[in-house]
Amino acid sequence: MKKWVFIMFLMVLCVFPISGNVSASEIEAKENYDGLIDSGIMDVGITYENWLEANSFPEPTEEVQRTLLKASSYTMQSGDIFVTNATSLGGMTGHAAIATSSNWVLDIPAVGKTTRQSTLATWKSFYKSGTVWVYRVDSKYRDIAIKAASWADRNYYSTTGSSKQNIFPRYGFLSGPVQFTTNPTYCSKIPYQAYWNGSENMAFMKVRAPGFVVTPYGLVDSFSNSYKPKLVAKF
Repeated sequence: MKKWVFIMFLMVLCVFPISGNVSASEIEAKENYDGLIDSGIMDVGITYENWLEANSFPEPTEEVQRTLLKASSYTMQSGDIFVTNATSLGGMTGHAAIATSSNWVLDIPAVGKTTRQSTLATWKSFYKSGTVWVYRVDSKYRDIAIKAASWADRNYYSTTGSSKQNIFPRYGFLSGPVQFTTNPTYCSKIPYQAYWNGSENMAFMKVRAPGFVVTPYGLVDSFSNSYKPKLVAKF
């Protein structure tokens, strides 16, 4: 009899597994969120639900188009968007950056840091422990990509577009509309804003409500469906 009771118990476990791991995960997520709020990195206007929604996007899984695999190497263009899984912050996995020219990559790397420009080789060396996905808008919107790159450069590095940095935003999250404020800022917010402003009157980007956080993995989804960039390289 005891044997059959034990077997029935195991069957119940299979159908209704104990949710201890899920609860632990939820506790960790809430602790991460509270830590960002308590440290002042995140505005209290960004709710826990906002944070969970922002971090619900999965890691990229698509493959580079076969036609592009024939190229001997990737050649960076202004406006290219970089997403990597090599780092994380408070439960938000990933990091994002934008090419401001064919030579420079702009990003804000972490809490306590400000924006920087690096060569592609140098930037890749920072995140060599993970994968880097490179996205590019369609060639017919090349002018938009150039404008986006210029906007990012002049609003997050140098107001004159020179090599001398005179803009130093801090790393942080505000609850206001992500389209407008530039200080504080965070990695994936910069490419989003660049294309929002670079596309001018075109509905290139989705309108995000106050409190919404554009995460690295959710960045491509923040483009309007007609203008979503394509994966062109993977390191």
